Amino acid sequence: PELERVALAVEDYTGIAIDHYATFDFEAFIDVIDSLGGVEVCVDYALREGGKDLLPAGCSAADGETALAWVRSRATQEFVDGEWRFIEGVSDQNRTERQQQLMFAMLAKMKTMRSPAALAGIAESVADSVVLSESLSMGDAVAMAWDLRGTPSSSIRRLVVPTESEVTDDGSFALRATVPFRELLDG
Repeated sequence: PELERVALAVEDYTGIAIDHYATFDFEAFIDVIDSLGGVEVCVDYALREGGKDLLPAGCSAADGETALAWVRSRATQEFVDGEWRFIEGVSDQNRTERQQQLMFAMLAKMKTMRSPAALAGIAESVADSVVLSESLSMGDAVAMAWDLRGTPSSSIRRLVVPTESEVTDDGSFALRATVPFRELLDG
């Protein structure tokens, strides 16, 4: 029921029907990335968080744990001119952009697979950690992912929703969209 409410909220905000959804936990995320043999992540400067190295400068193959740490990092530091400095303006929006970058890296890895059976093997290995909407079977999810391989990355629009910070009545921190989604989609 909670995931269905989230899907309805996304439909309400975007005006786009959500036919299916899939969710998975952090362990499954790590397993998927590792099953793909890691993904390529490119950064301008070496990164760390909490004194722990995340990624070297340039492009590198990130395993599941590294990829998860990178997409979740909130207090990211970069090594510039011989010094570590906090990256200014790191926010949930930056994290979303990193998550999108990682999804494109995963798509690039999937494009190297030779058969749907290879993709099905990965799906089977994480099936216990994945929750699918009632309208979606694992077989259908694998078929959809296999078909996605034929979609050029350049044809996928990456929208950034402008937001502003706000504190809710219960004291929680939240981001509020400042532009209606339809304007972003039409623009």
